[in-house]
Amino acid sequence: MNTPHQVPPLDITANTSMPGGELAHLLAGLERQKEELGPIADELIGLLHRLGVELPPRVTTPVRPSSE
Repeated sequence: MNTPHQVPPLDITANTSMPGGELAHLLAGLERQKEELGPIADELIGLLHRLGVELPPRVTTPVRPSSE
């Protein structure tokens, strides 16, 4: 049983194999804020890459002109 201060273990295998997984989104956020976060972002990005995490696929939606 978990106490309020314990966190259940992270299932890395499920997240690294899913292109849009939580770790992939975390990696994308770290990449975007890399300059602001400094060396810690580089460290975390490197760790995620070593775990096999890749950036989630980019979804491009076409921009439609407004009807006005």
